Amino acid sequence: MKIESGIEIPKRISRGKWQRLCDDMNVGDSVLLTHKEAHVFRATMTRLGFKAVIRTEDKEQGLVRVWKCEGSDSDSL
Repeated sequence: MKIESGIEIPKRISRGKWQRLCDDMNVGDSVLLTHKEAHVFRATMTRLGFKAVIRTEDKEQGLVRVWKCEGSDSDSL
């Protein structure tokens, strides 16, 4: 095995489905997701500089609604 230096790391070619969803949404838009999906999506939005507000929509089916909010202004929601 040979150790090599100076090789650039290639950039990612595509974005994941949660990043694409966040890119497609405007601040104030919402989506209906399962509880598990919502928390994965919230982590993605946080990594991209946004905040999320999550509210239970249908407790029996485990569905929640997630709103995309600006990074610093969603604390009042």
